[in-house]
Amino acid sequence: MARINLIAKPTDKSLSTVFFNPEALQSKKFHLIVPSYVWEVEKEVIFLTEELFVSILVENYLKNCLKEEKDKLCKKDLAGNSLYYLRFMLYQDTPNSKPYIYGYLREIDNISYESHKNFLKLCNSDKIAVEVNFATYGLYIFVDKDAVISGTVYSKNIKIVD
Repeated sequence: MARINLIAKPTDKSLSTVFFNPEALQSKKFHLIVPSYVWEVEKEVIFLTEELFVSILVENYLKNCLKEEKDKLCKKDLAGNSLYYLRFMLYQDTPNSKPYIYGYLREIDNISYESHKNFLKLCNSDKIAVEVNFATYGLYIFVDKDAVISGTVYSKNIKIVD
């Protein structure tokens, strides 16, 4: 199984006023503005199926996130539409370095593309929306809400959306 190690949390003090840049990320080339959970992963993750990789990411997020974040992720509006989704951004600075992943909640209303916003808002009330951006492509995934609430996510709980 691929090892994944948490190296930064949103509550870590940032050394920058522009980017989320705590001490653990000083050696990394890519820095997001938004405070995030950040994991380093072993290179063998490239050999995992997308479903297995996503299940590992979501479970690690759920293990480390605050209760308030988990509640936001599961929250729907009165019509049953999602308000937030979970976003993961994968980076690798050099071919020989360990990949690292930023993971954070994003409010659906803050998405630039209307088509993406509308698509994610329509995520079924029994699903949670997740976006994973690899180096060359991205995926939208729907995860069973019950699995998210329980904190145990298996490949069978995941549906990659075309």
